[in-house]
Amino acid sequence: MPLASEEQVPKPLTYTLMYHLLWCILFLLSALALAGVFLAAGQPVGRALGAPLSVVFFGLVAGAGALASYAVRVQILLGQLSTADGFRWSATSSWGVLLFAPLAWLLWRFIFDPRAQSVPAQITSMVIQVELIVWWLSHLLSVRGLTRGRRTFLQASAVKQPGAARQPVAAGLPPAPSLIGEGRK
Repeated sequence: MPLASEEQVPKPLTYTLMYHLLWCILFLLSALALAGVFLAAGQPVGRALGAPLSVVFFGLVAGAGALASYAVRVQILLGQLSTADGFRWSATSSWGVLLFAPLAWLLWRFIFDPRAQSVPAQITSMVIQVELIVWWLSHLLSVRGLTRGRRTFLQASAVKQPGAARQPVAAGLPPAPSLIGEGRK
């Protein structure tokens, strides 16, 4: 991850990246730990490795959020994206989790959980439900921090640039962040 001062990339944007990355790692480590416990308990290999695959799915979703947050960070550092747009993208990724996690929990709770017949599937189901709730709560804090950080950082930058002080904010989101330097001249 490229190092940057708070003036280059505000801390709330870095925190969003950290939330996504840490949740990706947490989901993947949970899946690995569950598989290890199931194998050590003598469960058949198919059940021991198959049951935690659903946790891996959520790790991949969190990893996609981390990748998008990283792309935003790099584009801000390269000057391809404004800080205000970076705040919008980071908030969008956290709001995505705020919308996705409860829907995934409801789907899991009422469709997949009743179908869990084996002990590994039941344990994995409980782990997923707890992790989805905590994932949602952590991103709720992330959105709160982004809102406060956006207000603080953008007001401070408006004071530094009096001519740019009250520019209207675009109604829509900026173009999607790109990992390759399109549009650079």
